[in-house]
Amino acid sequence: MLDGALEVINEAAFDRCDEAVTEGDNPIEVNSDVLRELLT
Repeated sequence: MLDGALEVINEAAFDRCDEAVTEGDNPIEVNSDVLRELLT
C-alpha cells in the first residue's frame, strides 16, 4: 500500500518538477525541494 502511495506522489512530482519526491526503500529519502514545490 505504501509503495502505491509513493508511486502516485512521485508521478505527480514528475509531472510538475521532472524529479521524484522519494527514492529508495529502506530508508526512504525525501527530496525536500521537490516536496516544497508540490506543497505550494
